[in-house]
Amino acid sequence: MRMLSTRGIAPAASISDAIAAGLAPDGGLYMPASLPSFTPADFDGADTLAQVAQRLLRPFFAGDALEGELAAICATAFAVEPPLRVFGEANDYILELFHGATAAFKDYGASFLAAALAALPRGDRPLTILVATSGDTGAAVGAAFHHKPGCASPSCTRTAASRHGRRTSWAASATTCARCGWTAASMTARSW
Repeated sequence: MRMLSTRGIAPAASISDAIAAGLAPDGGLYMPASLPSFTPADFDGADTLAQVAQRLLRPFFAGDALEGELAAICATAFAVEPPLRVFGEANDYILELFHGATAAFKDYGASFLAAALAALPRGDRPLTILVATSGDTGAAVGAAFHHKPGCASPSCTRTAASRHGRRTSWAASATTCARCGWTAASMTARSW
């Protein structure tokens, strides 16, 4: 499946290229050219979050360089199975997405990004993820890239991140490079 820029100027890209680039060359966000249709039966036998994710994402990765890696990416990214709890009325449930490395729902998305980027062939070129944050987004990204082979994730954090108790430095693979006024909204994880 091809990915298109929301600004409509950049050429279409594969999902691997879109993941590696982060943003389209025209500054837009990548989105799928089309959305697949699913029925509940399409997920029969998918008992874990990783299995559901793999089935849901399969059409987006069809024919892509990462297609053969999708099962491993999902298994890595969704290794922490979130509990499904009864909530409210009969047949109402809540999925607890705060059981990841930093206790934020963002751990799941950041783990998927890290697993996908780690699976992309880079040769000997290291991957540097600059984490600039004042809250839980950067902590989730930093934790997701912690100990990924060939990856470094220096972080720029504000004191607020420490006040919130988020982990902002991970010894071997991450270095706090400065304390600054940047926020997660002003930076994106990119391959440099």
